[in-house]
Amino acid sequence: MDINTEFEKIIAESETLTEKSKYLKYSNLLLAKLQARDKHGADSPEVKKINQELRKEMKKLGIEDWEIVGEDRSPKTKEITEASEVDIKSMDKKAQLSIKYWTKLFKGRPQTAFDGIHGLIAVIEASSERHTSDTIAYLSKGGAPKYRWIEFDGEVISIGF
Repeated sequence: MDINTEFEKIIAESETLTEKSKYLKYSNLLLAKLQARDKHGADSPEVKKINQELRKEMKKLGIEDWEIVGEDRSPKTKEITEASEVDIKSMDKKAQLSIKYWTKLFKGRPQTAFDGIHGLIAVIEASSERHTSDTIAYLSKGGAPKYRWIEFDGEVISIGF
């Protein structure tokens, strides 16, 4: 093997090592922050001190657009909309029939519905906070509309389907 080729290989490996090691302190600071947050809490002086060191290291590395994990940046955060309210009458027939079934079952009236990335959600205002075992048994019958989850919150029932 040629000595020049061997030398070039060693130089390339050392450059790669140097490139990787320049992020080592940043990585260690992130780990230290997670440990401090678990031990002392997110708003502790220890975590705030590590955040300052992280900012310095990020500046040194040229990382400008990353947020420090766990910091409150309320003015810059974007609202994530997972579901939007829809008119029940604009939903497909199967969804309308499901909502009508649940409304009769819980002796209530449909309040609103949502359509989003996780499916449909019906919100029904029930006439009572108590539901008998017969009502719950109807939900598990084969003829009942399929649903993913039901949440009973006082007189309001939310059903994800």
